[in-house]
Amino acid sequence: MPAENDLPGHPFEPVVIPTDLGDVVLPPTLTLEEAYRTTVFFVEQYLSLEDSPSIDFSLFYQYMLSDPAASEDFTDAVRRMKSWDTTL
Repeated sequence: MPAENDLPGHPFEPVVIPTDLGDVVLPPTLTLEEAYRTTVFFVEQYLSLEDSPSIDFSLFYQYMLSDPAASEDFTDAVRRMKSWDTTL
């Protein structure tokens, strides 16, 4: 697992969250498993809605469902997001 200092900065800083998300009422927290499943569901939704879905998303979806390293990679991404300095 890479150390926090080994991770590159976010390529799209600052991230612009769609304004309509601010009004959505959700539970205050998600478990790591719930967040992972949410990501899978999000990609499934994209793949089902697109007439010609991106091959990259299709491969990402297969990776999330079949690669044992995906959960560790996802956990690393969550750690990275939680340590992200939003004041940059």
